[in-house]
Amino acid sequence: MSPAEGQRSARAGFKRALRRGYTMVEVMMGLAILAVGAAGIVSLQRFAVMGTMTSRHVTSATNVASSTIELMALEAGRWTNNGSSITPANMPWLGTALGAPNTWVGADALRAFRMDGSPFPSAAALLNGDQVAYCAHVRAVYLGNAAAAGALDSADAARVEVRVFYSKTGRSVAPECRDWSGLMVTNLFNNTNQTALGISRSRSEYGVVYLTTVIRRNG
Repeated sequence: MSPAEGQRSARAGFKRALRRGYTMVEVMMGLAILAVGAAGIVSLQRFAVMGTMTSRHVTSATNVASSTIELMALEAGRWTNNGSSITPANMPWLGTALGAPNTWVGADALRAFRMDGSPFPSAAALLNGDQVAYCAHVRAVYLGNAAAAGALDSADAARVEVRVFYSKTGRSVAPECRDWSGLMVTNLFNNTNQTALGISRSRSEYGVVYLTTVIRRNG
């Protein structure tokens, strides 16, 4: 075979190889690689969505906690002594908390919040279908002796804490906010399951935000 004929034969073989296409094995291998890559992308998207939801919940719960602290600071404007001025009627949040020092409590009319941060009219009247995104409890303790007489001796400030919890999946926490006491929520976050509507709920289902500050007496 002459060199020219060899070149023509090689070119013809190359063209036949191009026309041959892919075998079934090659196609299946390609699909397998594509499936593995797609599964990884879907998994990343799931984590991205979860991360976005968590970030949104933390931000909104922090805003609820900050608003509650601001409300307590406003209530402290009526704190003129350590007796009759500190009542739940006079101070729904601060008065309720200082009435049971160092105990997690919630003002009935204010502890349930919607997604936009607005409170429900009454937590005790919540229905199971109400869209409660966040539930808040507060705890306070006097800094000083609240029973002491005299402006220089009696307590003139209080350390207050706000705890806001929510469901990580975004479902309503209306039953929990209505039926659970502050102690029950504390037990939940200490890994003791609690029951809501006959369903056992665990710590892993909920997120929580804590804020702490000091509020001073007005006079």
